Amino acid sequence: MINFLDDVKHGRIQAVEMTAGLKLWDEYFSKVRGGSQDFWNDEAKHLQRRFELGCGGQWTGQEVMAFTAYAYLYDTGDGLSEVQKDLGNWKTAMSKASLSVEVKGHIRSATRMYED
Repeated sequence: MINFLDDVKHGRIQAVEMTAGLKLWDEYFSKVRGGSQDFWNDEAKHLQRRFELGCGGQWTGQEVMAFTAYAYLYDTGDGLSEVQKDLGNWKTAMSKASLSVEVKGHIRSATRMYED
């Protein structure tokens, strides 16, 4: 998390990349909501590459992928309480997807930040 915030602070991650990440999550969640867990998992297969291509390259895209997922789901009034089903399905899909060690590490960091 500290690295992510440092990257934002120093302009290595910019608002355009964050916005692109939120848009990718909106597309993903809009498509998978109401679907089976297998559908969530299947749709997650190519997410890392989409984030790397659309959100500033490999390293930036990996960080943006993890942190914008929670930013997309989080509500300042309700936190994550209203999206527990989506959050559980998303976590399962991410655990089953072929993601890099780096992305999985960023997801763990984002999880600690948002869920603690």
